[in-house]
Amino acid sequence: MQQAFFSEEMCLYSATAFACAGLVVPVFVVRQLADSVAMSFFNTLLIAAVVVLALSELAREPGRPPHQTHALAPDVTFMRVLGGTTNLVYAYAGQWMYFELMATMASPEDFPKAFLVAGPTMVILYLAVALIGYALGATGSDLIDSLQHGPVLRVVASMLAVHVAIVYLVKNVVLARYLHGLLPRADIEARDAASYLRHSACAAGLMAGGFVVANSIPFFSQMMGLIGGLLSGPINFLLPIGLYLTALGRHVSDKDVAGTAPLRAGAAPVG
Repeated sequence: MQQAFFSEEMCLYSATAFACAGLVVPVFVVRQLADSVAMSFFNTLLIAAVVVLALSELAREPGRPPHQTHALAPDVTFMRVLGGTTNLVYAYAGQWMYFELMATMASPEDFPKAFLVAGPTMVILYLAVALIGYALGATGSDLIDSLQHGPVLRVVASMLAVHVAIVYLVKNVVLARYLHGLLPRADIEARDAASYLRHSACAAGLMAGGFVVANSIPFFSQMMGLIGGLLSGPINFLLPIGLYLTALGRHVSDKDVAGTAPLRAGAAPVG
């Protein structure tokens, strides 16, 4: 949001306050992931438009110095490699949401079919954007930071702000729904006034708490980067693999027990 108003002085407190104000109604209304399907599809189109506009602007910006590409960056350091690896983990950190998606699907066994398309598509698109941006001379921490101040930057930054807001909303739905379920006599599937009030209180409490914490800690962004870099990998990659292997082992064990039960039942005593 600050990039969209680059010609004005907008502090971080004001930017986050405006963002939270814009999310008040959506966090009250959207109560489960199934309610956000259309919004998520729109969000996919939105981020695709952001990438296309940013790359197009990079390609046609006048006065951009010639850019020389390298198979291995000459100024690479351990910290740069660590930062790049962390960004790569962040790019796929949404895998924790897959469990929630399967839990809300009418036919969870169909999820692998959808991921068979989504998984390779994400890898190809992420790699293509990174390579094209590097070839065009993007020097900022991301594509948006590499754009010069102008109308295109305002449009792209505004679209990106909406994208981030939708991403937050989807994650807030999962957490608010969990907290709602912990309340006494709470029915998370009910659609009466009391249920909406409970859900709204959980969602608004999460948002208000996040606003206070994020703006109270001066090094919050750096702290989140460290925490995310340390925990995103184990939580989003190692933990799902471990849970799957554990469940697979139990399933195989149950099948073996079921298969040997008729043999034990039909065995005649000897003697």
